[in-house]
Amino acid sequence: MYRRNKLSGIISQIINRKYILAAGVFPLSLLAISHIASASAPPQASSPEAWRTPEFAMQWGLASIGAEYAYARGYTGRDITIGVLDETIIDHEEFSGKLSKISPEDPYNYGVSPGGWITIGTHGNHVAGIAAARRDGVGMHGVAYEANILAAKYLGNPIVRSEQMIQSAARIINNSWGYPIRIVRDEQGNPIWLPNGTPYYSTVTLRDNINYYAPVIGMLNELSLSPVSKVRTNYSSDISMLRAARENKLIVFAAGNGNNYNIPVGVPSLPYFSPDVFGNFLVVTNLTPRDDLHVSSTSCGFTASYCLSAPGTNIYSTGGRLVSITGGGITANALLNGELAFREGYEYMTGTSMAAPLTSGAAAVLMQRFPYMTSAQIADVLKTTATDLGAPGLDARFGWGKLNLRAAIDGPGMFVTPEDIPEDLYISGTYTDTQFIVNLPGIGAILEPGTPQERVCASHECAWDRWDNNISGHGGLTKTGSGTLVLNGNNTYTGPTLVNQGWLLVNGALTSGVTVEQQGILGGSGQIGALRVGAGGTLAPGNSTGTLTVLRDVQFDPGSLYRVEINRDGQSDAIHTAGAVTLNGGDVSVLLAGQENLLTQDEVHSLAGRTYSILTAANGIHGAFRTVAPDYLFIGTQLNYQPERIGLAVGRNSTAFTSVAETKNQREVARAADQLAAGHPVYESILASTTAAEARQAFSQLTGQIYADVAGALLSNSRYLRDTLNSRLRQATSSHALWVETLGGWDKATGTTNATGYRASTYGVLIGADKPVSDKVTLGVAGGVTRSALNGANRAHGDSNNYHLAAYGALQSGALALRGGLAHTWHRIDAERRVKYGAQADKFTASYQATTRQLFSELGYTLSGASVSAEPFGRFSYTSLTSHGFSERGGAAALQGKKKTNDAVLSTLGLRGSVGWQVGQATVSLRAEAGWQHQYNSPERSSRLAFTPGGAAFTAATVKGAKDSAVASLSGELTLNPQTTLSIGYSGLSGAKQQDNSVHAGIRIRF
Repeated sequence: MYRRNKLSGIISQIINRKYILAAGVFPLSLLAISHIASASAPPQASSPEAWRTPEFAMQWGLASIGAEYAYARGYTGRDITIGVLDETIIDHEEFSGKLSKISPEDPYNYGVSPGGWITIGTHGNHVAGIAAARRDGVGMHGVAYEANILAAKYLGNPIVRSEQMIQSAARIINNSWGYPIRIVRDEQGNPIWLPNGTPYYSTVTLRDNINYYAPVIGMLNELSLSPVSKVRTNYSSDISMLRAARENKLIVFAAGNGNNYNIPVGVPSLPYFSPDVFGNFLVVTNLTPRDDLHVSSTSCGFTASYCLSAPGTNIYSTGGRLVSITGGGITANALLNGELAFREGYEYMTGTSMAAPLTSGAAAVLMQRFPYMTSAQIADVLKTTATDLGAPGLDARFGWGKLNLRAAIDGPGMFVTPEDIPEDLYISGTYTDTQFIVNLPGIGAILEPGTPQERVCASHECAWDRWDNNISGHGGLTKTGSGTLVLNGNNTYTGPTLVNQGWLLVNGALTSGVTVEQQGILGGSGQIGALRVGAGGTLAPGNSTGTLTVLRDVQFDPGSLYRVEINRDGQSDAIHTAGAVTLNGGDVSVLLAGQENLLTQDEVHSLAGRTYSILTAANGIHGAFRTVAPDYLFIGTQLNYQPERIGLAVGRNSTAFTSVAETKNQREVARAADQLAAGHPVYESILASTTAAEARQAFSQLTGQIYADVAGALLSNSRYLRDTLNSRLRQATSSHALWVETLGGWDKATGTTNATGYRASTYGVLIGADKPVSDKVTLGVAGGVTRSALNGANRAHGDSNNYHLAAYGALQSGALALRGGLAHTWHRIDAERRVKYGAQADKFTASYQATTRQLFSELGYTLSGASVSAEPFGRFSYTSLTSHGFSERGGAAALQGKKKTNDAVLSTLGLRGSVGWQVGQATVSLRAEAGWQHQYNSPERSSRLAFTPGGAAFTAATVKGAKDSAVASLSGELTLNPQTTLSIGYSGLSGAKQQDNSVHAGIRIRF
């Protein structure tokens, strides 16, 4: 193993490679405070004030950095893991459910007094609590109170645990430890104390660090390329932190407690010698509540360009003490013998050890806030949003200034290049990547694949994010990934803005010039410096419609696209530039902004006939776009060029609505809609169709097919009445009779390419009376009430209350029987339908009446045996349903129903049979029937409708009825005595696209 070179000069007197805590020589209080409040997690809130609870107030640093503003927006460090290399972290209620240990078997850290008593080391607990203690209503809570903690005993441990930390999911590694600096002594060998109460430490200079690291940095870099050995050496910490930073861990280091005149020493100085790890390092100094360095805190010094200041004075956090469970002493032997227990509590400490975990916790909050950012970018956001302290700008005392989480959640404050760093504080080789690359990859993308930090970008910020800060600096921005980034600030950074993928919306201002190419899209209604839209790039100004202002020149290259949104109020996207415009080709596409629901409006402004101003240039327009094309089927566009302006004329093209319709119903609606006036909401909604499929969806939704469905179902179900009367006539005797029959039927029509299917049901009761008027003739009357319900496509629904009146009769001559009747039915119908296509939606209702008239007859010849009979039969029926006119209630797509008659001429040939037997005093009979039904006229049922009174009418057809169908029935009767008969039965019809089933039960009383 490599050995450290023997050092000469002051560094050999200053640096002792024993690791000490950076908590300061003077902890202000070691008093453990027990839990005094019951644990209860408060509800989420949306205002910062709601987060300023007593638990929050116990840790003054939270308010100082504005943590409550992050909490109010939902950012708490959830699911981020913070690594802590420190003393052993002892289990504490504040860490319940969130603490994992790399080496739980490692013993506690403790100190031994001259009398043999021991004091447990709670520094690790205190540090971990500042970063991530739970928010549970007790004591205090950490900055990232929903983050996880991964702990490893690093101090006082001969086994180096850093490689396990590096290979873990921890994205942050907190280091609240450092190296002791020699205290100056007087001639008698006593430590010298300064007037401020701190020891007089020897002064450390940059040259001391250089003298120490320059000879060995090459060796350290080489060793950091391999896993860190568990065997501790003089260089274990250096190698560990170099390796961790190169694995994209964010290394947070306490600056040290060597007084304000001193600078960081040891590991915190590594980025000076290895600039490639610079971006993943943060050094933190200790602030008082008055925003000054605590007297014990080391200044940033030469680390200023990666140094922050954060509250670290008199910080209240998790701690505790050892107590005896046997009543004995608090000794090392008692600890080894299991006679001591840890009593958890809280305590105050001061030092950069406390400032570092406050920063680590803030970094965890930002990693939740910006899940797509790298560790180095998180560090940049923390640095560039810090509150400036001391001398203006970056300085050697405070570095970037005080940690400001409130500002950090709004994005970077600067895109940094070497020009932004004072010359005396600049570290050679740093800030060479002058573009801040923002990769918003979309929800579900895998970030840092193949590394321990591999994760799924699962939050909405992965697809859409907004930065509100005013971004300065000499650097630039590169937007990649499919997501959308919104810039709202007054941004003065001077580097280029490159939009290579996804959306960049500028709603604030940019000094920078913007280049859009590859798969990038620029939008927004703000101001930019200059604009070039290259091949593959798209300009889409506004947020919906809006104007993008350009201070200098604009250029469109071949393969570029200018996407213009227009609306019905005469507004459009536009570019206005104070410079000149050069058009080297490129295309213009036109689309409708804010697809509003037109159907709820009486009238809308038409797109046709409008001219929009889409580009103005103070210094003139040179060249032309290659093409202009609307994204719509039925709209035509034309560009009108003037010296300083381009206009977009919009009109109706020659494509007829019917040309894209595929079915008869669609063509009927398309024809009628195309004859509506410009400005009619139905016409305008179809005019805005972007595809043939979208237009066809509109036609299908607008048909009003429910009215044809109702007509078809009522016409089909008229058979229930005539079948009941025919059945009664076959059972007539020489006695007077009263009868009652209940019925229920279910009808299903299967959809076709032209019409959607439906399901219908009917139930009710029929009552009749008949008597023989001679030995051959029987006459009767009947009436009843039924209710039908129909459910169609797209949540369309119809209900009909049906009132029936009929007369019937039979002529029996031997085995030959002629039966027949006529009936009239009144229907009171309520219908409801919904329309939904694109952004269009509405609900319509109608109440109207209809009547059904039917005439039917049957001829049968009975063949009888002892208890069995058979009857071949033929029957004929004519049914006519007339639907009366109506006006729908609803918006602009409400229909006017015209009077329409549908009829059916049917014949049926079949055979029925019956069998009966005596059971005691009763007689049981079973009857069955089968036949073939044929319709002579067209089986199509339809409604006649129009969009406006007096407007072009169109026909909406339902599923065609069956031309030929099979019919069957099965029934049973129980004659209890000569006066009373009970009956029950089933009948069914099956044809192409139609199935109908019904059941009935009845009673007859003869007298």
